Amino acid sequence: MPLVLIACFACAESRIVTKIQSNSVETISPPASGNYRALIRNKSGETLQVTLRDKENDQFKFGFGLGSRSNTSVPVTANDILLLGNEGDPQIKASVKFYELKPGESLPGAPQQQRPPRQPRISFVLHNATAKSIPLIIPSVMNPNLSPFSSSGVDLEIGQEILFREKGKRHVLLVVDEDIQAGEKINVAKLLRERRKALGLTN
Repeated sequence: MPLVLIACFACAESRIVTKIQSNSVETISPPASGNYRALIRNKSGETLQVTLRDKENDQFKFGFGLGSRSNTSVPVTANDILLLGNEGDPQIKASVKFYELKPGESLPGAPQQQRPPRQPRISFVLHNATAKSIPLIIPSVMNPNLSPFSSSGVDLEIGQEILFREKGKRHVLLVVDEDIQAGEKINVAKLLRERRKALGLTN
């Protein structure tokens, strides 16, 4: 799969517009220093694959499929590499805009208090086996929108909550723990049905 590098030097609050060809990946480097919020917009009718990796050791941090004509914000640092992939046939048009975060500032909606010491991490897969998109909330990490019949890899700390929204309120869908096996594929739609029933949210 072809890979194209786009570097962003000293470009706080600058916007990158790119067209990703079929079966290719574009690599976007954040500004040279600091912490940022990357606003990613998928302007096409196909799913955009979003992956974040460590620039130095190529370690996977997280990945997900961004649904057609939707957007999301993810935290990035100068030590990260942002990968935008197109696994389909049509060309995908997308844009990325970096907003520099002030010291102590986090993404909107993220907790402001000091985080506890880092916990062990588990890499697993969120799978949507339905024909409808499933929006999720992973506080302090990202807000992925699982496209129909798609799988999104995540790498999360033990104790991290994954939330869903129902009638304007947030509810816990899953808490990452040691029972989740590395590489395990979780059927999100099935889990969502079970949680809604347990919380009395079904009609």
